[in-house]
Amino acid sequence: MTEPATSLYPFGVEGGDQEYVQRTVDFNSPLFKPEIGFPFGKSLHDALYFTDNGQIIFPPTDNYVPSNPNPPPRGFTGRESLPMVAAFWDDADFSKGVGTTWYQEYSTLSSTQESVVQDVESKIEKYLKIPYVAKWTLKVTWEKAPAYPSRRDDSQTSTYQAVLTTDGNRSFALLLYQDGGMRWDYTKLAAANVLIGFSSGNGYAQNELTQKPPAVRYRPDQESSTGSDVRGLWIYRLDSRSRVNYRLQCLAWLDTEPAPATWNSQLPACPCSRPQAELDPRYRWSRGAKDSPPGPGMVPPCSGGSCDAPTIPGPADTSVRMLRTVSPSPAGAGVRCLYRGGSLLEGWQERTWSLPFHTTTDRELEAFDWCCRRVGKPLFCARFAEKRPRVGCEGYVPPTPAGAFGDPHITTLDGLTYTFNGLGDFVLLLASDAQTSFILHGRTAQTGMAQATNFVGFAAQYISTTTTTVEWTLGSQDDIQVLLNNETVQFSYSEDLGDEVYYSPGVLLVNASSVTAVFNGSIAVSVSASSGILSVVCSLPDWYRNSTRGLLGVWDHDPADDFQMPNGTSIPVNSSEEEIYSYGMTWAVGEHHLFSQPLDSPALNFTPFFLSRLRQENESQYQLAALQCHGSKECIYDSLSTGNLALGLATQSLAADFQQRKTALNAFPPIITGDASITAFRTEKVRRQYRALGAGARFIPHLSPELNISENGTLIWKPREIAPFTINLEAVGSNNISALLQLRFTLCRCSRSQECDYGNTVILRESSLQLAACRCESGYSGPLCRDPLDPCSQGCFPGVGCDPFRGCGPCPAGLTGDGQHCSDIDECAQGMECPGNSTCTNTVGSYVCSCLASEQGERPGCGSACGYHSCPEGYCSNGGHCHLHPTTCAPTCTCPPAFTDQHCLVAGGDFQPLPSTGLPRRSIQMRVKTLQNTTAEEVNSTDRQRWLHLRAGVRVCL
Repeated sequence: MTEPATSLYPFGVEGGDQEYVQRTVDFNSPLFKPEIGFPFGKSLHDALYFTDNGQIIFPPTDNYVPSNPNPPPRGFTGRESLPMVAAFWDDADFSKGVGTTWYQEYSTLSSTQESVVQDVESKIEKYLKIPYVAKWTLKVTWEKAPAYPSRRDDSQTSTYQAVLTTDGNRSFALLLYQDGGMRWDYTKLAAANVLIGFSSGNGYAQNELTQKPPAVRYRPDQESSTGSDVRGLWIYRLDSRSRVNYRLQCLAWLDTEPAPATWNSQLPACPCSRPQAELDPRYRWSRGAKDSPPGPGMVPPCSGGSCDAPTIPGPADTSVRMLRTVSPSPAGAGVRCLYRGGSLLEGWQERTWSLPFHTTTDRELEAFDWCCRRVGKPLFCARFAEKRPRVGCEGYVPPTPAGAFGDPHITTLDGLTYTFNGLGDFVLLLASDAQTSFILHGRTAQTGMAQATNFVGFAAQYISTTTTTVEWTLGSQDDIQVLLNNETVQFSYSEDLGDEVYYSPGVLLVNASSVTAVFNGSIAVSVSASSGILSVVCSLPDWYRNSTRGLLGVWDHDPADDFQMPNGTSIPVNSSEEEIYSYGMTWAVGEHHLFSQPLDSPALNFTPFFLSRLRQENESQYQLAALQCHGSKECIYDSLSTGNLALGLATQSLAADFQQRKTALNAFPPIITGDASITAFRTEKVRRQYRALGAGARFIPHLSPELNISENGTLIWKPREIAPFTINLEAVGSNNISALLQLRFTLCRCSRSQECDYGNTVILRESSLQLAACRCESGYSGPLCRDPLDPCSQGCFPGVGCDPFRGCGPCPAGLTGDGQHCSDIDECAQGMECPGNSTCTNTVGSYVCSCLASEQGERPGCGSACGYHSCPEGYCSNGGHCHLHPTTCAPTCTCPPAFTDQHCLVAGGDFQPLPSTGLPRRSIQMRVKTLQNTTAEEVNSTDRQRWLHLRAGVRVCL
C-alpha cells in the first residue's frame, strides 16, 4: 500500500512569505543571521543563505558567498569546504521568467505561536522522538524551479521546501517535496547528479537516494525516508555535538529584562576614587559570588562607541576590585563600581540587588558572563549595556559625617568640634525629609571615678514605610551587643563582603572593626569600641541638609548655628565650656528614649570637670599633657580628667582619623575629557587630544613603538601590527588621586577605507584592541577584501577542469555552455545528417542514427554503409531491437519503455503502458534472476510502478 504524501507548508503571499528571485542563471538569497547562531555539526554558525540551485549554505565569512550549480557525482563526504544542506541540489535556471523562491524567518525566542513552527516541533517529536521547542526557524520554498537550460514555456519544473530550525543547542532540517510537483526531465539533463542530504564540513554528512537511479533520485516526492509514514518528507538532525549556547542564554536574559527606566530611579553614582569608595558606608567591597563566572582579568568595553558594557574583574585580576551598594533602592536595584588601583574604572546599574551572603550564582555577573565574555561578539555586550546602563561618578556627593568619641568630643555635620560631658540619654540627631525621618540617641556613663562621661550605647530609628530600630550597647570585653527591633542579631559570614553581616529589609548590619548599620542605603551609623568607650560616626546623604537638629548640629554648611536648642534658640560657638554644657543638657531625652532598657541609675546633680578647671588645678600637668598630646585639646582633656594618657592618645588618634576620613571623602580626582573611542585605517597615524581638569592635573606618559601619550594629553597611535594591548588613559592631580579613561582602539585592515565596518568588530584576546570587519566591494572577497574573484570558486561542470586565471574549461564533447553550466547539443536539430535512410535521434552528449521501422528487415545499415557488419545475436534483451549506427556501425538497442540501460536489462522510469485488448488475460509466473552486474538494489529500486509489456509465450528474465 502506497504511503500518503506529505503536504508543503503554506508558502507565497498566502503563507506570509517574502519573495526573492533574480532572473539570472544563478543567484543567492540575502544572508540570514539568527542571533542565537545555528548549530551545524560541531560548529555554531553565524550566517546562512540559500541558492537557486536548492542549497542552503553556511559561509565562513559574510564576504564569501559562492554557489556551485554542480553537485559532486558521488555525494557528500562530510569534508566539504562549505557546510550546506542540499534540499534538491542541481543546476536550476530561473533566468527565463519561470519559477521563484519564497522565504520566511520565525523568531520564537520567548514563545511559539506560529502554526508552522508548532507543526515543525511536532514532526520532530513524532519522527525523531525528541522533545523540541524551536527558537529560530527558516522556511524556504523553491516554487516551480526549472532545470538548466530553462525555456519561457518550461512546465517540467520542481516545487519543494526546506525548513531549518534550532533551539540554540540542537538543529534540524525538514525537506518536503510537493506530491507530483517534482517533474524535471532527467533524461535530458547533461549530468543527472541531483543531491539530497547535508554536510557539516567537519566530518558529519548524509546522502539520500544517491545510489538510486535517476528515476528515483529526481522523484523524491514518491519516496519515503526511513521511519516515515508519508512520502516526500525527510528529517535530519544537523548538530553533532552537545554545547551550551551562550548567545541563547544572553538573548533569553535580554528578552525578559524590562527597560531600565522602570527600575533605575534613585540610584546613586559611583564614588570617584577608591579612597572615597572605602570610606562611603553606602557601599561595600564585593568579592563576587562564590561560583561567579570564571574568566580573564577583565573585558574591555565594546566597539565603535556603541557599546559601553562594563568591565568585570575575574579571579585572575587582583588589581581590580568591585564595589556594591549595601542596600537596594526602593525598586530593588543597585549599583556596582569597579576600581583599579586607586581609580574608578567604571560602574553600572543592576536591576536585582542581591543579598551579600547569598550563596547561589550572582545572576547579574552571570548575565554579563554570557553576553560579554562567552559569546565574544561586541554587539551582544552592547545589548547588555542597554539593559544595564553604565554609571560614572558624575553627580557623586560624598556623605557628610558627624561623630562623637572619647570623653565625649563631638564633631557636628558642619565640622564644629566641642566637648560635652553630660550624663544620661541625649538626642544626637533628628533628621527628616518628605518621606522619611531619622533619630539617633546616645547614652553616656561616668568614666570610672572621673568627673567625666563617655558613650556606652547608641540607638537609631529609621522611619519610612516601616520603622526600624537598631541599638548598640557596650559589653564588658569591649564587645558590642546589637539589637534589631529589640531582638538580638545573629550575624552570618558573607563570602562576598568578607565580613559578618545581617540583612533585614530596610537595614544592613555589618560586623567588622566597627558595627555599621546602613538604613535604606542612605544613612549609615558606625559604632566602634575601645578602652571601655563607644565612638560613633553618622553619615547622612545630601538631601537631609537643612533638615537636622540635635547635638550633631544644624547641617547647613554654617557652624555658627550648630548650638541650636530644641526651642530654636542658639548660643554662640565661642561660648564657655559651662555654657556649652548647659546647651547640651537641653537635648536630654528623658523618658522617651529609644533604648530597650532604661538607665540603671538616673543622673542626679552630676557636674563634670571642665578643661579650664583641670588646668587651674595643675598647670604643670596640663603642660606635660599638652606636650604629649601635641596640643590636641581632646587628648589633653581625656588624659587629665581620667589620669590615663593612653586614653587621651586614643582619643587623639580617633579625632585625627575622623578628620582624615573627611578630607579623603572630599578629595576628587581630575576629570578627563575626550573621546574614548579611537579608530584607525591600516597604518594611518591617528592623533587625539585629551584634557584633564583639576588642580595640578597632568597625564601619566606612555611610550611604545606604536602608541605615545604625552603629559599634556596628546595621544598618537600609528598601528604597526595586530598584537593585542590594553591601555587606560590616566591623569593625576596635585592630591595624588588619579582618574582613568578606558580607551577603545579599533583597527580596520580592509583594502579600502570605505569597506570598513566599525560597527561589527572582534575583540583581540580581551584587550583594548578590536578589529573592524570588512564589507567587500568591487568583486573582492576574503576577511580583508584583498582576495580577487576566484573563477574556480563556483565550481565547474563534472569532468571540466578549471584554470585559476581563466576559469572553467570547455564543456565535454556533445555539450555546450560556459564550462560551469553545460547542456546537451541537439545534433539532430542542428541538421546532422544520417547516411542512407537512417533516422537521427538525439541523446545526451551525442545522437543515434537508426533504421526506419519499414526497413527493419533490410540488410544492416538500411543501405550499404555498414557492408558486412551485423548485430551480435542476443545483443538486446526483453524485446529490444538492435540496429547498427550508420556511421560507426556499432550495435545499438531500441528498448521497450520500461528499460533504461544499453541492453534492455534494467527496468525503471515513469511510464504508463497501453493495454492490448487483442491479447487474452493470462497469469504469468515470473522468474527473476540477475544478469551480468545488475545489483539487488537496482532490481528492487524498480519495484514501485513497474509494468512489463508481456506477450504470450515470452519468457522474461530481469
